[in-house]
Amino acid sequence: WDWIQGDTLISGTTYHKLYRYKTCSGGGLPVLMFNGYFGAIRQDIIQKKVYYFSNSYSTEKLLYDFNLSIGDTISTLMNGPNNRVVFIDSIFMETSFRKRFWLSPLNSFPQGDSAYAALIEGLGSTHGLTEPIYIPFESGSVLGCFWKNGNAAYIDSLWALSCSFATEISEVLPRQLELFISPNPSSGIFTINFSE
Repeated sequence: WDWIQGDTLISGTTYHKLYRYKTCSGGGLPVLMFNGYFGAIRQDIIQKKVYYFSNSYSTEKLLYDFNLSIGDTISTLMNGPNNRVVFIDSIFMETSFRKRFWLSPLNSFPQGDSAYAALIEGLGSTHGLTEPIYIPFESGSVLGCFWKNGNAAYIDSLWALSCSFATEISEVLPRQLELFISPNPSSGIFTINFSE
């Protein structure tokens, strides 16, 4: 999860502070990869651009440009390949329509107009706010949902199984398990079984 919490002043410019809670699960229990502040963003609403500042950079970088046309080439900030805009449509979010720019990779497989990601005005990439925009292979990121002012403003119906946050756990009951060891006594090799 990424979220905005508070503002910060960097070189005289106001940015929104970005936080991230990121886990990875390779078939087992999720492993915490990162939790905390990871950068800041600002919008230039008139120019329709979003800028990103990270502790890794000495200057801000262009994250999104929403002044695009079909055929325009964009390079992604977050180490993805170059992409081109293959078509533009719109999506209804909250109370208005937002432009959606569908992207296809340059010089990579598959060739052609196979759009695999989109940039949505006022939202960002369908791969996540600052995630690389590339064709997923064995792993990848997706923007499952976007919350604004306590409401789900965007839900990706293909990926988001649930767009709700756990905000409270009322009670956790301890589980009673019985442990069986056999043979007992043992000569060194034994079996451990648990009750269901």
